[in-house]
Amino acid sequence: MLVALTGGLPDSVPIGEVRDAVQALRKAVADISVEDRQRCSSDETLTDDDRKAILQVVGKATAPFQAQPVAEAKGRPARSDWRP
Repeated sequence: MLVALTGGLPDSVPIGEVRDAVQALRKAVADISVEDRQRCSSDETLTDDDRKAILQVVGKATAPFQAQPVAEAKGRPARSDWRP
């Protein structure tokens, strides 16, 4: 949970979706590798690869609750170099 929070995943979850997103996040913990879960609950420091793997799992779980960028919501790519 802390990796997800410090990784910024909940930042774009609308307030009305937070409870459901937290539930999905809790369920996703089972999909994190045993080794990464053990490191999280020990004195060991997580590597960048560990963090990426964890963020990928929890990112998938919370993706349905993430607010879409405005440009994507309007059917355009969410890129700064988009030109009409």
